[in-house]
Amino acid sequence: MSPKQWKQFMAETLPGRGDGTFNLALFEAAVIGVRRAVAECRYQFRNERWNCSQVPDEGTVLFGNVLLKGIPQTAFVYSIINAGIVQSVAEACLGQIDNCPCNNRGRESSSTNWQWQGCDHNVHFGRRFSRRLLDTMERGSHVRYRMNLHNNKVGRAVVAANMERYCRCHGTSGSCTMRTCYRRTPRMRTVGNLLKQIYEQNSIRISPSKLEFISVKSLYQNQSCCQKIQPILNCLHIFQYLSNR
Repeated sequence: MSPKQWKQFMAETLPGRGDGTFNLALFEAAVIGVRRAVAECRYQFRNERWNCSQVPDEGTVLFGNVLLKGIPQTAFVYSIINAGIVQSVAEACLGQIDNCPCNNRGRESSSTNWQWQGCDHNVHFGRRFSRRLLDTMERGSHVRYRMNLHNNKVGRAVVAANMERYCRCHGTSGSCTMRTCYRRTPRMRTVGNLLKQIYEQNSIRISPSKLEFISVKSLYQNQSCCQKIQPILNCLHIFQYLSNR
């Protein structure tokens, strides 16, 4: 993505957030996120016939369409790329990106042997940025676009739902009498494992020949209800668009 393309993107998708000037830190964070996602995709599919080698480069992903002609793995690709961008941008918000301050809301009460300190990874900014960057590319009334938007949301939700508390020890001679903690995004391997589990266990395959009998509205409403155990795996499904051949 060139500075000119970036300015266009900022003006169209992030109105009111600056003059659209090229934000190198934000751009680099997005690129790093895509690279992490592609690397994790290749790891997750390393022992399978399709091994993620056909995924476009970061330039195509950030300013184009990442659709892989209706293959089932397209669903996983959309989710993991969104997750990678959320994770990387949220990490980079630690004083490296303009208009992306610390976000320490939602912290639970501290304990007697640890306390909150520092800046949490701003997952809210990361989710918003990923949504405005990638969701705007999915325009149209076809159910495929609805599925792509759903897959985007799955990737972002997995990152946000699995934020981790990370602590450092303080004390003489390594006694760790007090710990200071902040919340960070989950590691990419954790995200990849969760998304692969969703892909393998909670995927819904939809054939175009059956779409005429399915209401798109009911398709998205009639999902299994959340359960208290592992709500991400029980509620978020990855849709797979199987093209006619």
